[in-house]
Amino acid sequence: MKPTISSFQVGFCLSLIIFSALFACGKKQITSPTDSLYLSGELKNATPESQSINPDMLTEAFQYAGDISGLRSFLVVRNGYIVGEKYFGSASADSIYFVRSVTKSVVSILIGIAIDRGLILDEQQELSDILDLASMGIDEAKGRIKIKHLLTMTSGLEWSCW
Repeated sequence: MKPTISSFQVGFCLSLIIFSALFACGKKQITSPTDSLYLSGELKNATPESQSINPDMLTEAFQYAGDISGLRSFLVVRNGYIVGEKYFGSASADSIYFVRSVTKSVVSILIGIAIDRGLILDEQQELSDILDLASMGIDEAKGRIKIKHLLTMTSGLEWSCW
């Protein structure tokens, strides 16, 4: 039996390709693994040009994304600024969706990009090397969890999906 690929899977993969292409455009702003972006607060808006993104390419990406069946939103963040966002169908900035395991895939891709850009060393790096866990009220033992453990869901943290 030949495996089938749904239009959602194709659309999702294409969205990741578009996102990766936009993410890769422009100058590298963070210069070492110890530099970081403050993403705990509300993200501010900026023009694509101010963040070294070609606005025509962004417009084209949004038009292409609009043709992807099942895609609800497309948000582009560069250097901690929202440079573009588009919502499709009945979706809005306030919409909430249960996305399940897709988040792990996206985070894995972003970790790969961060490693490639030298923002983090590798998947063996411990969380305490990257984050100021004490300021977040997270105990020291959790700081020894490696990125690999989170990506493979082998951190040893107890959780319930219900």
